[in-house]
Amino acid sequence: MDDLGLKKNYSFKNSAFAAPRYNDLMVEAYGKRYPDLTFIHAYPGTVRTNFAASAESTAIRIAAPLINLLLRPFSVSPAECAEYMWHGVFSYTKGPFLMGPKGDSLADKLHTGPEDQADKLWEHTVASTTIADDNAA
Repeated sequence: MDDLGLKKNYSFKNSAFAAPRYNDLMVEAYGKRYPDLTFIHAYPGTVRTNFAASAESTAIRIAAPLINLLLRPFSVSPAECAEYMWHGVFSYTKGPFLMGPKGDSLADKLHTGPEDQADKLWEHTVASTTIADDNAA
């Protein structure tokens, strides 16, 4: 929380870990500000896509059928994923939610941290995305 925006310690790894956390916190922040709306951050799990078949690496493209075969027991089709995600969307009413691969709530499995973290990220985001108006009174 002392390096929002990763200005001190940027790396691909740090950004990969920060992005989902930032999404969780922003869902929380939006939920506080708009309590009559529903905000969901979903983790769909492993979905069978043509990711490997369309990779830039020739080796990965060649291995794509084997990769898909090995991942099949641990993955779902895009249509099955969509069914789970829509089930989750229609299962929740108002507020912020974290949703798992089967449309299940992850609220009891994830700890989002102190309540002020969502507010700190909100303030950082507003400050980072607001254009100063030099002509303002």
